[in-house]
This record gives sequence, C-alpha cells and structure tokens, in this order.
Amino acid sequence: MSDKKSAIDLHHLWACDDTPGRLDEPLGHCDGVRRRQTRDVYAHACNITAWQQLYDQLDPGPFRGELTEVWLDGLQFFREYTSHALHQSCMVWPGAFWFGIPYGDKDVGYIGRDCIDAQAIAVRPGGREFELSTPDDYNILGLVVEREALLEHLELEELRHLGLLLDESRLLQVEPGARRRLCDFMRAALALAQVEPLSLREPAVARQLNHDLLLCLLDLLQGAEPARHACSRTLLRKHWVVARAREYVLDNPSRPVSALELCRLLHVSQRTLRNCFLDVLGRSPIHYLKAVRLNAVHRELGSPHSPYATVQDAAMAWGFWHMGQFGRDYQRLFGERPSATLANRERLSAAW
Repeated sequence: MSDKKSAIDLHHLWACDDTPGRLDEPLGHCDGVRRRQTRDVYAHACNITAWQQLYDQLDPGPFRGELTEVWLDGLQFFREYTSHALHQSCMVWPGAFWFGIPYGDKDVGYIGRDCIDAQAIAVRPGGREFELSTPDDYNILGLVVEREALLEHLELEELRHLGLLLDESRLLQVEPGARRRLCDFMRAALALAQVEPLSLREPAVARQLNHDLLLCLLDLLQGAEPARHACSRTLLRKHWVVARAREYVLDNPSRPVSALELCRLLHVSQRTLRNCFLDVLGRSPIHYLKAVRLNAVHRELGSPHSPYATVQDAAMAWGFWHMGQFGRDYQRLFGERPSATLANRERLSAAW
C-alpha cells in the first residue's frame, strides 16, 4: 500500500476564511458561460467553479450530471442536473451568499433537515459547510452574489434587516410568484448564454443582465421570512445520529464500522439505530454506510490527488478486503468497474 499522503483531503471540506469584503480577484475563469456534461459523480462535484463539494451517490446505476454556469462581474449563476439521489456536502466561495431554487417535476430537496418546497429557497453564506439531500432526476438553480454588493443593494432598498436573516437562515419562505419570476429569468439568461455566449462579453449586456438578476433577487427577498418547519426533539436526535455515524465512518477509513460499534459510540440500540436511518434516509444503516465507503473509494480512484495507484490499495484503505465482493458492489452502485474509474483518472483531472 502506498505511504504517500494526499495534499488534499478528498473526504472532508476544509475551512475557508469568510471575511466580509469584496474579492480582490475574480474567482471565475472569466466572465462567460461554461457547460459541462459528466458521467461520473466525482467529476461532476468538481465542476462548479470556486465551490468545495463532496457528493455521495446513493442509488445504483450510471450517473449523469449537467452544469451550465455563468459568471458576470462577481455574480455566479447556474443550473445543475443530477440523475441519481445524492448526499451533498457543500461550501460556497467566501464573501458571498448562495441562493438555491429547485425546479421541475421533482422540485423538493432538503438542506439539512429542512424541505426546500415550492414556496421556499435555500440560502447559505460563503465559507460555511452545509448539507443537501436530493432525489433522482433533480434540477436546481443556483445564484451566488458577492456579500458586500448584496448588502449595499439591501441598504439602498431599506432592507438592511435582511442581512442578518441571510446569515442565520438555511431556508426562507418566499412569495411563489416572485420565486417563479426569478426562476424564469435565470433560465432565460442561461439559455441566452448558451445560444449567444459572445453577447456576455459586451459590457453593456453583462451589466444589464447583472442588474436585472439582482433586481429579481431583491424582489424575491422583500417578502422573505424564515421558514418555520416544526421539528421535534426526536427528529433532531435522529438527524444527529445519522450525521454522527457518517462522520465516524469517514474519520475511520481503514476498517468497516459495524452496527454494534456505532450503537456503543452513539449510545443507542440496534433497533433505534436502524429506525433513525430509515426515518431520515429511507435506508438501512448498513446499506447507507457501505455506500459512503464505496463513494470514498470512488473519489480515491478518480482523483489525481489520491495517493493510491491501484484499485486494491484504494479499496483496502477503506476496509474492503474481499476484492471480488468489492468489485461487484462497486459496479452495482456506479455502473462501471473500479478499474475503469482508475483508468479515467487522467481525464477526470481536468475537472480540477
């Protein structure tokens, strides 16, 4: 087994400085449009510019992801499509606010324990980790605005109080019509960017588009309120158990963690452990935590930053000792052999 160390932790997000203020340099490659289509969940998670993201694929079969992303003078907006149910750990670039709006036939996802329904939007400040749970065949629109630029506009519109709300909320209840107008405008802007990408290089067009997007966002935020989702202490405890179990598995990669070990760690019975996972995720703890470990190996095999040069080394590092069973489980989840993922490592490195 390789004793080299990876310079990048592939399985945890790392702390970011979220000091308020304008960015000295643009984070986007350039103002303009980028479109990516991927067949790999790890490569897809690497695609959104200047974000940190870890995606765990939970349902079996070949993954498909699409991303259309536009940068305009410090404003980032995008449409993301994912074919399979995912657990996502995300962090937006520092000095910004992110707004997430699911749309389409399956417009319900979760941020933490809160449901993002048709009358809500997700929001998080940059530099802070958050969790998303999304179903199969999922579309979401994202809008990221520089913090200071947005706070200045809120001040001008006499909406200064919303700054604290954006810092402290994960979910905002909004007026459905304003939500729909912002969605429609973003989709139209993304469509224009794909059909006429050179138009975004015209300063007047870029400024007007930036201005109109901010106006739509301000219109949405004027009536925004914190979403009030009742959550019992029992449900909070169940979410804590699931999150702590996942964290423990990722922190102890060299061995498969047993249900009994988790029960001792979390001070719960096997029945309680199982019920927590079924109620929160709709999956058994053994099924889910094996998927977490398989996704960890998948990242190792796909990343140019992994210290492991062989399938066996990567699998054994995550406690898979029976290579035949590991290969079958891996192919069932990702729709390809682990050797194929490793062979594609050089191609996938372009995502970084």
